[in-house]
Amino acid sequence: LGTYTDPVNHPGGTREISFSGTGFAGYDLAVVKGGGGQGEPEYYELPAMVFKCPGNAQQNAGKWCITIDFSPKGGPKYFQGYYDDEKKGIRFVLDNNFWPQQ
Repeated sequence: LGTYTDPVNHPGGTREISFSGTGFAGYDLAVVKGGGGQGEPEYYELPAMVFKCPGNAQQNAGKWCITIDFSPKGGPKYFQGYYDDEKKGIRFVLDNNFWPQQ
């Protein structure tokens, strides 16, 4: 799915998101490998799940969503975002944080 940064919360780090090869019922398991940013471990792996965004609204048509388990880094277990086609990156729903795609 690509390489991203988190310039607001962890400048200098990267996040590489890739499919793990397992999928079920429209959900694909993924892994987020990253680190090296300010205030985060040098390296970490986080489990994630990618799926088509729910809803029939035209604004969600064809978009994909991601849920990342940040608990290995001490964060929330189910943190959801979606791919923002206009800005080209992942926008997280709860805190509006944005990871631009590199």
